[in-house]
This record gives sequence, structure tokens and C-alpha cells, in this order.
Amino acid sequence: MPIPLLSFPSDLLRDIFKGCDPFDLYQLSECSKRTRKSIMTNTSKNNWKIKGNDKKIGVLCGNVRYRFIKTTTPTSYYEYSQVNRFYGDWSERVKGMFIPYPNGGFTELFVYLVDTFRIRTVNELRSPNETAPSCSFDQYLELMRSVIDRELDVERLCCDTKGDKCAIANFMELSNQINVTEAFHCDQPFPPGFQHQFTRFPIQILLKGASTISKIFEIFISIDAEFWVRKKTLLDNSPKITRS
Repeated sequence: MPIPLLSFPSDLLRDIFKGCDPFDLYQLSECSKRTRKSIMTNTSKNNWKIKGNDKKIGVLCGNVRYRFIKTTTPTSYYEYSQVNRFYGDWSERVKGMFIPYPNGGFTELFVYLVDTFRIRTVNELRSPNETAPSCSFDQYLELMRSVIDRELDVERLCCDTKGDKCAIANFMELSNQINVTEAFHCDQPFPPGFQHQFTRFPIQILLKGASTISKIFEIFISIDAEFWVRKKTLLDNSPKITRS
């Protein structure tokens, strides 16, 4: 017998949605636009985190990771998988669900999940696999803009794709508008004469071929490129630059 879920009072809906995991909420949100709007309205901001790439997106809930895995096989839609991972004294459960990605691919699904679940923290934002056509570097830059518009915190921002010179310059410019809290990694060679001034300070900054040449101004040199941050004296808890 069908249950008129959306006719329930708001306080009851909040309790129901609070007991749902990401897979439950996603499948409910796909029922109708009205259902998704109800989830977004009656779900409070939570401490879930999101990360992903062009093949799978993970939502981290405590020590459980829920992976939305891309598949083009209709018979596999919404099938589940589960594995347990052990890291010394710490373990993690990884639950997977196979789904068809929307026409906009990885970036569209990423934003859809962020908005539906009201996620405020991105665990890792990593550029797409350069061999994968499903998410171009331009789409990755558009995803960065979506993160900026939503004022999300990003724990790790990584660029591994070999984009063109203009795209890399845009990436570096956008990175200054994102609140990166833990690590900024860029393994992309920079064009000759490229200059960039850091205005945000995660715990670690790693640039391809970079090295620290000043402990006062923190000036970083890469081949044919210069990077610097605002003048500050290095302290024990200051951001560190790691040589790649």
C-alpha cells in the first residue's frame, strides 16, 4: 500500500529523513522534484563530506563511505556492494550503489548530491582522469565555481590533469577563492613566466618542482614560474611547502 510521505507533518519528515542514509535519500529524491525539494527543506545541514572522480562519488558519514558508482548497464541500476577496509586500528565500511550518471556526468551528479544532502564540506576535489572523456578540465573548473558559489570548505584541492596553459591559469585563480583547509596539490607544469600569489593557507601546499627560498616571504620557485604569498614569518604551525 502506497504511503503518502509528503503529506506527513514537517517534524515527522525531518525524523524520517534523519534516519535515512545517502542511498535512501538519493533514491527518494529521484522520485519527483517535489520529493527532492522536501528532502532539502526538511534536512538540516550535516557533517557529511563528499569526494569523487569521473567514475565514482563517495559521501563520507563517520566511518562509512557511500559510493555512487557509475554504470551504463540497466540491469545493474541500484544494485549494492559492500567491502570493509582496515587501516591498522582504524576500519572503514564502503557501501556502493550502481547508478546511471546524468547527462552532465560527474559534475552534475556531484552538485546534485551536495545540494540534496546539504553538504558543507568537500573531502577532496580532484581534477578528472585525463584519459576519461566524461569530465573535461573545463567541467572541473565549472565544478570549482559551483563550490565557490556555495561557499563550501574543501579539505584537499588537487590538480593532476594536464590541462592547457590558459586552463591551469584559471585553476590557480579559482583556487584562491576556495577555502582549502588541509592540502593544495598541483602536479601540472606551469607556462613560462607564470606568476601567482597565494591568499589562502592550507596546512600543506605542494607544487610540481617547487622549493622554498625565503623563510620570511615564503617565495616559491617552479621552472619558469614564480609563486608567493603575503609577507609573514614562519611559525611552527605555519603552512609548510613540500617539494614534489
